[in-house]
Amino acid sequence: MWRVTHCILHRLDFTLARKTDMHQPKDKHGRPVTVGARVRLLELSPRFFESLPAEEVEDIRSMIGEVFEVKEVDQYGCVWIEKGWHFPEEGQYIGHSLAPDPHEIELVDENMHAQPA
Repeated sequence: MWRVTHCILHRLDFTLARKTDMHQPKDKHGRPVTVGARVRLLELSPRFFESLPAEEVEDIRSMIGEVFEVKEVDQYGCVWIEKGWHFPEEGQYIGHSLAPDPHEIELVDENMHAQPA
């Protein structure tokens, strides 16, 4: 049986301050982002990393540059992504859920790589 050992909620305390209009979430280019969309995590603020326990920084930093499926758009218009690591030998699952700011994500177009430059 898997046991969740911890979960990070990225900037939940800032959510209300930055999302008072509750409009459709967008990526750094202003493109609409919906549940099920694929987004690349481009960056996270240094301030956020400073707020993390030291043992979690490497896991979270490893997420930058990766593509994630949007799991949820909350009532404040925040996009939620997540990543988990299984450790079967220890019977553990460690997961992180993040709500990055719009400038920190980029919508991934599956056909972009097929278009001529």
